[in-house]
Amino acid sequence: MYTIRKTSKKQSAKNRLIAQSKQRLLNEYGCCQICGNRRSLQLAHLLPKGRYPEYYLESRNHALLCHECHELYDNDVDFRKSQTWAYNQIYQFAPLEAGRYFRIN
Repeated sequence: MYTIRKTSKKQSAKNRLIAQSKQRLLNEYGCCQICGNRRSLQLAHLLPKGRYPEYYLESRNHALLCHECHELYDNDVDFRKSQTWAYNQIYQFAPLEAGRYFRIN
């Protein structure tokens, strides 16, 4: 039999902050911040949470992207480099990381 693990209070609080960030972006943009698509929208971490966990909850590290743009942003360096708005947004709170992740310096 499979038992469902309970979410800790600490993780629940983090999940609420992430959900609030997504809702704020939905209210502000309502579509993919790259292509304008309104379907399959996801909260994306501009600096990936696995590589930069310290920015996981930073609201300026969040963007609303469709599935296709999210995949391209995460996996295609040239596509990511073309997103100057994302670089500029990250640079405001993490300039060294912005340069590293966008492979500028």
